Formats: sequence, C-alpha cells, structure tokens
Amino acid sequence: MALSSEHIEYIRNITGPDHVGLGGDYDGIERVSVGLEDVSKYPDLIQALWDTGRWTEEDLEKLSGRNLLRVFRAVEKVNFSFYEIPISARIPLIPVDLIKINALASEMP
Repeated sequence: MALSSEHIEYIRNITGPDHVGLGGDYDGIERVSVGLEDVSKYPDLIQALWDTGRWTEEDLEKLSGRNLLRVFRAVEKVNFSFYEIPISARIPLIPVDLIKINALASEMP
C-alpha cells in the first residue's frame, strides 16, 4: 500500500488536491498492491494518507469522491447546455453502425 499512497501523493503534488481521485475498477487486472486488494481497503489507504500529516480532511474528501462529483456536475452542465442549442446548429452525429461498417470495409482486401 505504501507504493500506492506514494503514487497518489505524487499526482496530488503535481496537480493539486482538486485533480486526484480513487477508482475502484478492479476488473481485468492480474496484480494488486499488497494491502489494497479491493475497495474494502480504501479506509486503510485514507488512514495512511492522513497519517502522513500532509493531507487535510478536505483533501481526503475530495480524493474519496468530491472531485468526481464536481467533475460530473460540470459534465452534466455541458450536456444540458446542448439542449439550449437549436437542433439545426448542432454538430451532426455519425451513426455508430456506419462507423463500424466503414472500419470493417477499410480492413477488407
């Protein structure tokens, strides 16, 4: 777990506490950090970061999910802003099926 906490601190030191977060997608990985085998170990990780004395309670709240919520709210705001644009002014979307057909066609002899 020490390596994971050092990595998180490294990122925080570069980007600041507003731009770091935890992701709990353990599907498809073959190795995990000792002491961080699954998300049930997150409290231990948070405690380890707290114990360094370099993380405030607010920083740890941001790491634990507040940053994600802030970013997703901004994403939703942008998404909802598209509804204010007339349909005729929107960038046309290419149908997914067409993209797949073109990708396969380019691979055919």
